[in-house]
Amino acid sequence: MPKKLRENLKLDILLTLIETPGELGASVKRRKLNVKPDLAQIKCRYSQIEWLMGIMQKSEIVADRLNDFFCHIPLLAWDHLVLSPCLEIHEFFEIKSFLWVYGKLRALFLEYDSKQLHPLPELDKLFKLLDPDGNGLPCFRISELYDKRLLKLSKERFEYAEKLKHARKTILEEARLKLNSPGLKEEFVLSRTQEDFIARIVKSKFFSISSESLANINFRLADNLKTLRYKTELELLRQASEKLEHEIRVKLTSKVFEHIPKLETAWKSCEELVWEFSLARFALRYDCCIPRLNNRSPEIKIHSAVNLPLKLALENQGRHYQSLDLCFSKDSNLLTGPNMGGKTTALITLGQLCHLASWAVPLPAACAELPIFDDIYYNHDNHEQSESLSSFGREVVSFVQFVSRKGKKLILLDEFARGTNPEEGEALCLGVLKYLQKHQISFVAATHFSAPTRLKEVSHFSIKGIPPEALKELEGTSRNTLEERLKHLSEAMDYSLQLLKKTQTPPKCALRIASILGMPDEITNQIDEY
Repeated sequence: MPKKLRENLKLDILLTLIETPGELGASVKRRKLNVKPDLAQIKCRYSQIEWLMGIMQKSEIVADRLNDFFCHIPLLAWDHLVLSPCLEIHEFFEIKSFLWVYGKLRALFLEYDSKQLHPLPELDKLFKLLDPDGNGLPCFRISELYDKRLLKLSKERFEYAEKLKHARKTILEEARLKLNSPGLKEEFVLSRTQEDFIARIVKSKFFSISSESLANINFRLADNLKTLRYKTELELLRQASEKLEHEIRVKLTSKVFEHIPKLETAWKSCEELVWEFSLARFALRYDCCIPRLNNRSPEIKIHSAVNLPLKLALENQGRHYQSLDLCFSKDSNLLTGPNMGGKTTALITLGQLCHLASWAVPLPAACAELPIFDDIYYNHDNHEQSESLSSFGREVVSFVQFVSRKGKKLILLDEFARGTNPEEGEALCLGVLKYLQKHQISFVAATHFSAPTRLKEVSHFSIKGIPPEALKELEGTSRNTLEERLKHLSEAMDYSLQLLKKTQTPPKCALRIASILGMPDEITNQIDEY
């Protein structure tokens, strides 16, 4: 989808309202919004979301627990997991952490029976494999229970570490005694001004210089033959432990791989569930509905549709938002009405909701029935390759490219061809609408041109606009500030769509609105005479 189209339909703002928990949720959201599912997948996802909404409505505690579980699912590097002959300790930790959360998530879903649509295989055996100590915690270490030799090596390392500690303590005590300095530690810093003491330290050979600067010298307790031997033994034991731990990890990796098919199934189910949980929470927070999908009919019936970005922006300004009924029974639909009457908002709202449905996102509306469109066009998408094109040129190029695509399309035209002279623009707009009719491409076109209104088999809708009595009242507010007049206009406007009869003329009040907004009487009086 072109970036400009997302911006002009306010989809980016709208999609930020879908909050996802944890790293997994954020990762899944990016992928889900870059791929549109097919109709069967959409229906399946909507069914699952509806089921989740029912559970979450009954209990806020369940919603909070689900959110907490999803927040704690770590990301797994599958490409490395399935190819590595020897997993690292941190990878075993990540797998075990996932299993720990997954076990709780699975248990919660099983409490509400198995109506959810994603397989949740039992993975207790794999968890126990990574939990030989039986602590049941989301942590991992190479336990001595994996190989008794590891325990023996650990004991020997401990013994030699104690011997080394005791031997170095003996050296330090002897150094304190002979240097007559009971406060000496294994490491210390001396200023170069302490020349005599430095000379005694160096001569004693109890300490070696570890580092020095222009001002200071750092000393460290030196080793003797006994401590060096202990350190050599410790290093050999460390190498032996590392080799044995590697052998254990290789064997453990092989055993983990036996569970990979189930583990991958569980992971994919969690990806689906975290996305569907996010959508269910979005639906409950913004009073969304699960639409009824009908691809056998061109009908679009959306009641109390809400443009969420606009609604939230108006509410932040203390202004009222009016929801819309967007009901179109035919492929071909025309939208006319007064200036500032909300034609553009109606098109954008329809574009938003049809896009959301194609992602299987609940719709901000009271109820809805609509087909799923493979592609949606809005003529304000500002074609990307536009450096050498005018606004009219960009509109034509993007339209031509869009209609050549395959699939079920919805075209939203907002004042198409208004960027050229009115006579040719009207003719071109009429030709475009006839072409769309002929090829049975669904469209809703907002226009001020008269010729399209005379087309046959086109449903003609109009914005109801401002009632005459309200207009008269508004004309008496000329002394108010522009901001106040705009607010009064917005509140007086009825943005509802009404289906017009062939003989019915859409309301026209552009001149009166211009006057209310401050157009000088000298200008409007001349227009009245004309």
